[in-house]
Amino acid sequence: IYGGIEVTAGQWSFSLFTEGRGVALEPAGFIVSLYWGSLTVGRIILGQVADWIGTAKLLRICHIVTIAGAAMMAIPALPILGFIGLALIGFAIAPIFPTVIQLTPARVGAKAAATTIGFQVGVTSLG
Repeated sequence: IYGGIEVTAGQWSFSLFTEGRGVALEPAGFIVSLYWGSLTVGRIILGQVADWIGTAKLLRICHIVTIAGAAMMAIPALPILGFIGLALIGFAIAPIFPTVIQLTPARVGAKAAATTIGFQVGVTSLG
């Protein structure tokens, strides 16, 4: 699901804004770039926050913020909310996949971790 959300938000949002909501090409392209940039910045910043607040709490917060961003994108009458929502989605989903991978050995044991992580990465590609 995570892989589908990350790629769909990055790929589909340009069409949503330009074709679905009549946003000009340049602002739509900028906001999609901002999405990918917020994903990168989110991985850097929230990776540090995970040590401070704990991974479980960080994951819960990120899921809530992702849903809030999606709700903002769902309001077609105000494109600026969609832009902010997309940037929030990028920032909030940033630490989810790396954190889940990091937690895998503790969940399945060191012996099965490599196989499980390989399966997780493969399934994420299907998303």
